[in-house]
Amino acid sequence: MYKVMKFQLLLVSLTVLTFESCGPNAEEIAQQQKRRDDSIAAVSAAKVQHKNDLRNSLSNLRSEFDNLKAELVAANDKLNSLKEFHFLRTDEERADQLKKQSLYISKLEERKQDIELRITRVEQELASL
Repeated sequence: MYKVMKFQLLLVSLTVLTFESCGPNAEEIAQQQKRRDDSIAAVSAAKVQHKNDLRNSLSNLRSEFDNLKAELVAANDKLNSLKEFHFLRTDEERADQLKKQSLYISKLEERKQDIELRITRVEQELASL
């Protein structure tokens, strides 16, 4: 009889330990949920920050584009001015000035195309978010 009670006590103890040790307790579940919520909040904040960074970048690119267009207009005006007759300027000086101004304008055009491409990419990325 003593052996049977000892066996029953052992069986009850093992059963209680088994059920107690299975799965996380309420505190662990709460910690896991908090980590999950914090992770979701961090990702959301990063996404919002990225979107704001893209908007700022787009605004800066558009401003740079507008400035570049104005610079191109001024460069073309200067080119037209260089094509006109200037007193005491040799033909070689004129050709050199026209060549330099044309090169400058072509570099401005390249920068303009690059900025247009960057604007398009940023707009597409913003649209995809």
